[in-house]
Amino acid sequence: MSPEAHLTRLLEAAFDTGPAREANTLISETRGRVRSALGASFNYEVSLLEIDDASAAWSHLERVVAPRLALYLKSKRMNVASCAPVFVSLFYGDTLHFVAATDFFAEIRDASGLDEQAFAERARVWEKTGRAYAALLPG
Repeated sequence: MSPEAHLTRLLEAAFDTGPAREANTLISETRGRVRSALGASFNYEVSLLEIDDASAAWSHLERVVAPRLALYLKSKRMNVASCAPVFVSLFYGDTLHFVAATDFFAEIRDASGLDEQAFAERARVWEKTGRAYAALLPG
């Protein structure tokens, strides 16, 4: 599947959308709904507004956003496999897409082609470093 197709699937996985210009109100309302449903709510904002190309946008999500989101989760005492109260507020075009963090990572994993165990290992590196690839240091 192409990077563009993965981006499309991710955007289609959004549990809600709205005009980006109404972001403050929409994010606040979404926080409240998630908190009511799950008892807690954490928002992670991602802007792809400066990236016009869908392939480049997907690459940014894979290589930059996913590792940083994993590190953020660790700071909240969560992890990639267990992050239900977290949602990603994804700005793309003139639309704000609300995607559950679990759905975000499911699409990232699918695109990687890794099985669950291998993806969990990758996520542990992200949780430690916030980077796609850890530097290899001697001994």
